[in-house]
Amino acid sequence: MWQLDYVCATAFIAYGSIVGARFILYRTVEADKMSCKYYSMWLCLHHLFPAYWHYFHGVNDYPTIDLLDKLLA
Repeated sequence: MWQLDYVCATAFIAYGSIVGARFILYRTVEADKMSCKYYSMWLCLHHLFPAYWHYFHGVNDYPTIDLLDKLLA
């Protein structure tokens, strides 16, 4: 939807997978604290993607409501 390049999208998915695996594999309190910090960083990246879209594609290229309706249907 945000038309990320393949490198950025792959890195985002890989980082999210690693963070998820940390929560599953590491069971100590210290490891959970570190995993939570990694998750917070992943979530910040997720929230920065609209800014990435705006910076590289301009104001007039936002997805339309019709496109969002099609994706959610």
